[in-house]
Amino acid sequence: MQTILRKLFQKQLNKLTEKQFVQNIIIEVVADLIMVAVGIILAYYVKTKMF
Repeated sequence: MQTILRKLFQKQLNKLTEKQFVQNIIIEVVADLIMVAVGIILAYYVKTKMF
């Protein structure tokens, strides 16, 4: 069972080139930053409207 899983895992690793992996990380980080920025802007907007 483990050998089958290991072979599948190896295939997945071979499919994912390092370039793609780095791109995915960058995309995730950028998405997180955008979410944080939107959250801050919304919080500031609500704060200024309410008070």
